[in-house]
Amino acid sequence: MRPIVLMVDDNLGDHQLLTLAFDEAGIAVEVRFATDGYEGQKLLRAMTDGREPLCRLVLLDLNMPRINGRELLGWARTLPALRDVPIVVLTSSQIRKDRDDCLAGGATAFQIKPFDFNEYVTFARSLSTFLAG
Repeated sequence: MRPIVLMVDDNLGDHQLLTLAFDEAGIAVEVRFATDGYEGQKLLRAMTDGREPLCRLVLLDLNMPRINGRELLGWARTLPALRDVPIVVLTSSQIRKDRDDCLAGGATAFQIKPFDFNEYVTFARSLSTFLAG
């Protein structure tokens, strides 16, 4: 079974770029998507209670409708089943306070969104360390 990556982001273009980048990088994963924090919370809840297989990695945008990335990060880190799941904040925010707050709140890493496809492929390759296991 391929490792599952959950991407929680309201930008559908980023969903497509990430999927293509993993393919281009030769990294075999199943990418699941949630289009906002509320949908991400529902999917993570299903993963932690056994209705869905648990993801190996979460990629989380900050600025989304309904439940934002900061709120979802805080909620996710209260769940024992997600304690060891890396959560990488993937955002367009370049605000240092956002980075500091996310890392203090339990994010494994903070990454500014790539600007082009080649940068997305490089980013996908960098995630392979989180997917081993």
